[in-house]
Amino acid sequence: MNCDGTGHGTYHSKPGRNISTNSSVGSAIKVLPNPNNGMFTLNITNDDIRNVEVYDMVGQKVFENVYNSPQQVAIDLRKLNAGNYLVRVNSSLSARIIKQ
Repeated sequence: MNCDGTGHGTYHSKPGRNISTNSSVGSAIKVLPNPNNGMFTLNITNDDIRNVEVYDMVGQKVFENVYNSPQQVAIDLRKLNAGNYLVRVNSSLSARIIKQ
């Protein structure tokens, strides 16, 4: 994972691995596991999750859900094609995930 200090991270994986690492962006948000098969958990340590949006690499929104301020939510993207996706939480924290 590469993290530039702005809450954005880049994750790399080797082909053929579905779940190999747990990744975090800064100290505020964790995506577990990452890479994944489309099922993953978002954990946030210094805020509550109110809204989660997922975008493909073209910028098209492929998932959105509103939550009642939990600090952990499960996301199911198994219906999507394998690839890289950007997860946006509360419109200020984000992480890139890889679904294989």
